[in-house]
Amino acid sequence: MKLKINKNIERSLLSRNRIYAEVEFDAAVPPRKDIIQKLAELLSVEPDLIVVKKIEPSFGSKKASIAAYVYKNKEERDRIEERKKLTRTGFNIPKIEKKVVAAQ
Repeated sequence: MKLKINKNIERSLLSRNRIYAEVEFDAAVPPRKDIIQKLAELLSVEPDLIVVKKIEPSFGSKKASIAAYVYKNKEERDRIEERKKLTRTGFNIPKIEKKVVAAQ
């Protein structure tokens, strides 16, 4: 798998960078975890700070376009990102317990 970063746009207000990349692969489209590991190596950041938003395979070729966010810290990532997206990517996010208020 070869990964090439096309754009790296800084979004200072949200404490993250938007990454546009292209991946070339041999067989099937690589899973999100493999793409996160490769991006972490190229950008020299922790894999926990990367969230892959979109993987778009190109029909008929062994390439895919990727859109991802690289956050400055985990607190900002947890505050901004949807819990569903984080758990699907493989992050261990503790569940928030809802308080039940008894009717009076």
